[in-house]
Amino acid sequence: MSAKSEFKKNLKKLMKHQGFKSNEEFGELVGMSASKIQRLSDTSKKNCNGALDLDDADAIATALGTTLGYMTNNPYTSYMLDNTKKMYDYFELRKSVREGLRNALKASLQEDEIQDYLGEILSNVDALNTRKKK
Repeated sequence: MSAKSEFKKNLKKLMKHQGFKSNEEFGELVGMSASKIQRLSDTSKKNCNGALDLDDADAIATALGTTLGYMTNNPYTSYMLDNTKKMYDYFELRKSVREGLRNALKASLQEDEIQDYLGEILSNVDALNTRKKK
């Protein structure tokens, strides 16, 4: 499919997915008429290759919270998203391990503070060093 037809197909899908009730409602958001939104989202054969202004496409993608690459199913965008998802999943799987390490470090730091406090007592109170620190 062409980038234009992918854009139109994704526009239609994303408007529905994001809960826009009408072309008019979405058109108000992006500053375009309902008829223009209708034309830009028309995926029928006769309108599939109609003109698509780059500024309009950019405004629409921005309003939908995505990119032109996503809207047109650009292979690089798909590659980037696939790899980003893999990295996200990698970190998500290790989240509990990191939390455990954070808790262990926090406990260790608290133990260090306690040991320092006890060392001060031994140093300051045991004047004859009868209870030597190791």
